[in-house]
Amino acid sequence: MKNCTTTFEPRTRHDGLPHQNPWIIPAWSVLLSILTQWPFWAALTTADMTNKAFALRDMFLPAQITVNNITMGATEGAPRAVPQDAILAILSPAIPAYTMAALVMVFSGSLGSFAAAKMVQTMAGGRLIAQFAASLLVVWNPFVVERLLQGHWSLVSAAMLLPAVAYFAASRLWGMLLIVMTVCALTPTGLILAAIIALIFLTQWVQRFWIFLVSLLLSAPWLIAALVNSNATGGTLADPASAAVFAPRAEHHTGTFGALLSLGGIWNVEASAPSRHTLSELVGIALTAILILGIRELWRVYRGLTILTIAGFMVPALLSTDPGLALMGWLISTVPGAGLLRDSQKFVALAFPGMVLLTGVVIERMDYRRDRSKYFFPVTEVRNKPVSTRWLQRGVGVLLCALIIGNVPGLPKDIEPVAPRPLSPVWEQISNSVSAAPRGKVLLLPPGNYRMLGDYPVIDPALKLLPGTPLDPGYLVVDGRIVDGNRTSMELLLAIMQGHDTLKANGVGWVLIDWGSVSEQLNMSRAIKALQDGGYQRALDIDKYSLYRIPNPNLDNEQITDVPVRLGIGLFWLVATIGFWLTIWALYAAWVRYPEWWRWKYLSGRTPVPIHDGPKEVGVR
Repeated sequence: MKNCTTTFEPRTRHDGLPHQNPWIIPAWSVLLSILTQWPFWAALTTADMTNKAFALRDMFLPAQITVNNITMGATEGAPRAVPQDAILAILSPAIPAYTMAALVMVFSGSLGSFAAAKMVQTMAGGRLIAQFAASLLVVWNPFVVERLLQGHWSLVSAAMLLPAVAYFAASRLWGMLLIVMTVCALTPTGLILAAIIALIFLTQWVQRFWIFLVSLLLSAPWLIAALVNSNATGGTLADPASAAVFAPRAEHHTGTFGALLSLGGIWNVEASAPSRHTLSELVGIALTAILILGIRELWRVYRGLTILTIAGFMVPALLSTDPGLALMGWLISTVPGAGLLRDSQKFVALAFPGMVLLTGVVIERMDYRRDRSKYFFPVTEVRNKPVSTRWLQRGVGVLLCALIIGNVPGLPKDIEPVAPRPLSPVWEQISNSVSAAPRGKVLLLPPGNYRMLGDYPVIDPALKLLPGTPLDPGYLVVDGRIVDGNRTSMELLLAIMQGHDTLKANGVGWVLIDWGSVSEQLNMSRAIKALQDGGYQRALDIDKYSLYRIPNPNLDNEQITDVPVRLGIGLFWLVATIGFWLTIWALYAAWVRYPEWWRWKYLSGRTPVPIHDGPKEVGVR
């Protein structure tokens, strides 16, 4: 094998090694998914989910999400939760939103773990213990836990699917590649991650061009909306100060780079895994240090992937320095849409496929029966090596599994806050009231787009439950600092909190007050006085919620259309449909070609053939 940037040369079991049961890895992958995404499995298996929702910080997934301006991306700035919220809102009358999200999560965890094992088996010649460790690494790490606790479920789904993107791209399984890229594209960051991985693992420029075109189609829901909406250009710029707020965070005594090396370091300290401490961070650093031992072999065969893996750690670390923060602050305040990059810790996920292969390389290197002069250690026919070296290999595999678990020692319990929680039944009454006349915007008080639900903050349920045009102020309060904000909503909130009534003139038809989220430090007296002086009727007063009706609002204000998002979703579904039928065709072809097509070992869709008369290496026709 010559040195090259990317290759895909599966090692088959023509090398004299015993075949493994084809169902072991699928069963292991599902087991890992149950352990690490158990709240989503619980939602699928629980009979009574009435008035319950996944509600934690940025995640709010009730049974039905309303089609409104927020979910459809028709806001004054760039769409924030498109296409995931738009798709869930459109489909939720038929399938509950929490059910769709749970299906995506269990699918991603299971398939990502399985694909990681297949990568190790076919690209690194890894045996069962190496496949176990690689599968475990994908779903059992601080990145997955922290992002779930922050509510970034679709980003976690995309990160877990990156090994699947790599495997399907390398094996040219186009249908499955399109399907997993479509799932990743539920969030813009997920699409970026998947596109980069796919381009790295493809070898021909024609293939890369088509995947780039596919990526553009999948980005259509949010890209077209950002380009068409009149206020999008200004709305896609961000506050330079937010660069420091969203920078990777140092953990305990390991520093920022140490946190990143252990796959942690999310900007919000409250979203850290409860079981993470200095010792577990050192365990994570030790895990990465051991994997680095295989970097030479990875470089000799997969140079592009090696560079990407290193960049996955180095770039976020550099962006957290003072010069990096200055650069990011300039980018997000100057380049429209660059705010997508300011949360740089999420790009650590780009290291996942490389770490998967490094896991296989390091474990297989411990078996001295392999010819260590060959890349990725193809097996030779030498039989006079001591059998005890197999136990060394297994021991290293068990050690890596222990380090992976020790990186987040309390994972099954750590994600307990993600579990579905009760939702107040009064939302149906509030929604029905807002659906009545007058039409107009809905102003949400107190200021802010997060509400307390139990012990945790949650994105305001009104943004996804109320019809029409609920106003999202768009600003975030992180560690006591206010960043960003939609100008129109901020001006309305500032005026009403100071006692000035500008509601009718700005097209506001309803004011909803959540008294359960009003802190002791917040003075609402001026706002209430302005509502009373305006003669506005209290249409509803129930369960800590007060709904005021503003008659005859000015509806002449320009309304932002959701047509671009709907057009983009059509292109999004086009890619998904093509991927589905390509997969069906591939399975049919496998059924015709192989009578035992149902066996996992045949689902690669490639025929192993000898590429030379030397040792038993194989290539792909």
